[in-house]
Amino acid sequence: MSLLAIILIIVAFLLGAGIGIFAGISYRKNVAEKEIGSAEEEARKIVSEAMKTAEAKKKEVVLEGSPFQNRERKRNCRPPQRSSTPGKTHSAKGRNPRQKA
Repeated sequence: MSLLAIILIIVAFLLGAGIGIFAGISYRKNVAEKEIGSAEEEARKIVSEAMKTAEAKKKEVVLEGSPFQNRERKRNCRPPQRSSTPGKTHSAKGRNPRQKA
């Protein structure tokens, strides 16, 4: 074998190795990007589902708390009841002594 043939074989081997490495890196990059893309999509679905569940639970809690809150609101909105004046007593019939029979 001549020196030229050996050099051509080495150059062909190096070119093939370079092309193979480049092709392998590109392939692995594409596979990784697809995996990341599908993982991101799955994460979006999970977050969306969690948001929907949270909204439903929030509405449920608001609806469950409503009777108590409404009762409290009504209590707070009523004018205070007038109590009898201290020192003044009512008759046995339940009438105010100032009222005429």
